[in-house]
Amino acid sequence: MVGDHYLNPTQVMAQLKEGKIKVLDVREFQEYISGHIKDSLWIPRGILYSAVKKGKITPDQKLVVVCRTGHRALLAAATLIKWFHFKNVYVMKGGIREWIKAGGTLSNGLKLGPVKIQLLQK
Repeated sequence: MVGDHYLNPTQVMAQLKEGKIKVLDVREFQEYISGHIKDSLWIPRGILYSAVKKGKITPDQKLVVVCRTGHRALLAAATLIKWFHFKNVYVMKGGIREWIKAGGTLSNGLKLGPVKIQLLQK
């Protein structure tokens, strides 16, 4: 269903810079405020139905759905495509973890501005 509707973080960065796409973050509140892509929409996966019904997101928008690793984003994108007939929905491969690895910055709930985060290697 989502099939080839994937973008890697570099593609997302380029499309954001050009204003061609909007990021939809479907993580839970604590995850989102700890670090999110600047100007992203925050709608947890569990309340997508309500957000669509209230018009917070619409089928004509070009969205890239993100979560921590991409799993919840895939489920959210499939829901938007199958149940709400969205056509321009993509999943960012690898989620926020890959965004960080690709050099992307994050904003946080403390309003500290963009921050650079490094993942710990185990």
